[in-house]
Amino acid sequence: MIQQSPENLLIRPGQQEARLECFHGDNSFPYMLWYRHRSAAGGQPRDMDLIGLLHYENADVEKTFATERFNITDVCQSVLITQWPHYISRLPNGSAEMHCYQNETNYDYVYWYRQQRGQGFQLMAYVVGGFANYEEGFTSGYQAVKVKEKQLWSLSISSVQEEDEAVYLCAASLHSAATDLRPAQKLTATREAA
Repeated sequence: MIQQSPENLLIRPGQQEARLECFHGDNSFPYMLWYRHRSAAGGQPRDMDLIGLLHYENADVEKTFATERFNITDVCQSVLITQWPHYISRLPNGSAEMHCYQNETNYDYVYWYRQQRGQGFQLMAYVVGGFANYEEGFTSGYQAVKVKEKQLWSLSISSVQEEDEAVYLCAASLHSAATDLRPAQKLTATREAA
């Protein structure tokens, strides 16, 4: 998924710098291409013009844009996230705990997501500087913590219910936009035999 911000930018020519940021969290795509799309006279669409491309931190601006005021820069960030255990199976009302380790000490934002069968990702909680913030529906029965002095975070569910059966994901970010998702845990709530 590619994210670009801001969505809309309104500035006065010659008075302000226009700055656009673009992000994708897949390190297997080392190229970032920038295009400009303008409307022709009468509002008719024109072709898109390639401004330039980035390959890691190397920028290659097209000749037609090199004389204009275009600057393309790149920040290549990667964080390795490891989660365990891979599978958890619990009876209803039992507890479950999962862990997340990330290799960058300066990534202060850690997010926990849940993906139920056939659904999209749902943010459960995020931890910033050791303090947890919970989303609606996850304020009771869930605990997200950072282990002090380590790059380790844990998510606990105090009383597993059938609706907790899902894939759980941990993400880490340098700032308040999640950058790297790694599916790791699948929690299965099993029914007790009657």
